[in-house]
Amino acid sequence: MNDAKLEVRRMVREDAKELLELHARFSQQYVGPLERNVEHYRRAVRRKDWLSWVAVSRKGKIVGYITAVYMKKRRYGRIFDIVVDPNLDFGYVAKKLAEKVYDIMVEGNAANIVAPTMVNPGYEEVFPGMGFFKMEMQEVIMVAVNNVPRFLDEIRPIVTVRLKRLGGWNGTLELKCGEHSAFYHKDGDIVQRFDWTNQDVDCRILVDQHTLVALLLGVTTHEAAYAEGKIQVEPALSEGKVKEMLGTLFPRRQFVAFNFW
Repeated sequence: MNDAKLEVRRMVREDAKELLELHARFSQQYVGPLERNVEHYRRAVRRKDWLSWVAVSRKGKIVGYITAVYMKKRRYGRIFDIVVDPNLDFGYVAKKLAEKVYDIMVEGNAANIVAPTMVNPGYEEVFPGMGFFKMEMQEVIMVAVNNVPRFLDEIRPIVTVRLKRLGGWNGTLELKCGEHSAFYHKDGDIVQRFDWTNQDVDCRILVDQHTLVALLLGVTTHEAAYAEGKIQVEPALSEGKVKEMLGTLFPRRQFVAFNFW
């Protein structure tokens, strides 16, 4: 996609539904959830201190967007979301969007502009070339799972997408967290999620809620959890198949995105 095929314009209220659909496709890799709804985008358009722009293809389809805030009195800018159609080059589209917002902030005499990479490791493809310096910062994230069934439901999109990538295996998987379970049936690229089934499962993963959260956030590795007995696989599979299954469901490199309150 070259410059002639990509228009960057301001976000408008009428974009909200299309933006939500784009976010749903892009955020399949999220460990979250990062909540979005139509009102989120309409609010982004209404707020005067927000900078919200979209990238539009030659066919008029929105293929990316950026949201940011610039506090004029503090001369402080912060880039929040950069979302790009997963079928396109993230670095290329994101750079066009970031440059637009960056120029507006600089013209507004910004003294400090930040773009937290914990939201998206892909930001490292964009911002160093724009003159941003990398700063190591530590933030403490506290996660409390008070409702295990709801948590299992919230991670459904993540598990579904990752199961699709598991080659050479089809069947019914039970993800059992304490006394609660979520069931997934995989048939090629089709994965269906069930709350309950009276059919025998082909594979059962047993894990407590603390370990499951740690695995999703990358705080611990699936190798360490399996070796320590914190995660079990039934019936017994070969070491190679266990490694492949757990590695697909809980990859080392995570894409972490959370709501902040």
